[in-house]
Amino acid sequence: GLVIPASGPSTQIHGMFHPGVRAAQRDRGRDFQPVDFAFRRGVPATVIGANMGGKTVALKTLCMLQYLYQFGFALPVASAVMTPFDQVWFCIGDEQDEKTGLSSFSAEMQRIDRAVASVGQGKRVLLLIDDPARTTNPVEGTALVAALLQRLEGQQDLALVMTTHYTVVHSGECWRVMGLVPGTKGKVMDYRLVPTTSHEVPHEALNIARELGIDSQWIELADTIMKRQYESK
Repeated sequence: GLVIPASGPSTQIHGMFHPGVRAAQRDRGRDFQPVDFAFRRGVPATVIGANMGGKTVALKTLCMLQYLYQFGFALPVASAVMTPFDQVWFCIGDEQDEKTGLSSFSAEMQRIDRAVASVGQGKRVLLLIDDPARTTNPVEGTALVAALLQRLEGQQDLALVMTTHYTVVHSGECWRVMGLVPGTKGKVMDYRLVPTTSHEVPHEALNIARELGIDSQWIELADTIMKRQYESK
């Protein structure tokens, strides 16, 4: 089920899947839903959507595809046009290290800072970042993500793909996970990534919690508090 990709000036992927995740899903009697994605140098791309929407898996798959392509392997896709990079940076996960005294936030900021320092040095860079600044408060987190997108805007040798839970308007492209399928009791998610002109992060957490049967009083209180916050703005 692997395909030799074509090469071109930008990346266009159809029907990508993660072989390990797909195998695990099949072992559980489930199907893996392939997704499409595209990105290009000089135009930042953000991916938004609810928790459980497959954003991190998609980012991991993009990184894996890039390495497989550059080492001359076939790719787990239906079809693809790929472009080579001189450097691939992948900033993901909890990098807290109690041995060095680094918190999750500190470790993440330092790794992203090293990646940013590599931009603008005459090399083509692919930078993949999973939900940056998620371990700090949402006010400063939103500001950091917005500032990072502005800082890297217009870098013609940089392809940036970032997942985020923050609503940040920027000049690049935005993709959205289709999300939870209504009436499935939280068991069916549509993982397709579709381009969107809105950068507003969907508020689906409470609906997902309801579908999962989480304590109703807790969820309804959260809903009331959220509505009150919006009314006060």
